[in-house]
Amino acid sequence: MKSYITLFIFILISSLSFGQCDEIALTTEANFTAEYISDGQTYRALLVDDQMAEFNSIFFGGTTYRIAASSGKLKGIVFNVLDQNRNVLFTSSDYQNADFWDFKVENTINCIIEAHLDQSVQNSGCAVVLIGFKE
Repeated sequence: MKSYITLFIFILISSLSFGQCDEIALTTEANFTAEYISDGQTYRALLVDDQMAEFNSIFFGGTTYRIAASSGKLKGIVFNVLDQNRNVLFTSSDYQNADFWDFKVENTINCIIEAHLDQSVQNSGCAVVLIGFKE
């Protein structure tokens, strides 16, 4: 009986967490204007303390992109874009944890997107990253 209660609590907490991520994803989409089209992916991770999520993406040469990130709290997420050698191409912390970044890629490049929570704002939550491109 005790294991059923534990299982029920785990399922309840998990479903609430994923519901939170869905809500954050919807608010993150607001950073995409009509000129940007989503790549169709929602990159998300539940983070606690100093955990970091890592996502991989390919950016194609000649295309303008927008990366939008949110944790549901204003300025609550820091995201970094790195090349394959882990050189930092952009960090939102240099721009007061900006919600999005627009950039144009000259040559096709594989990138790593890191996301972590700003510990001064929140210690746990869902990190959502969306990528869109200009038509």
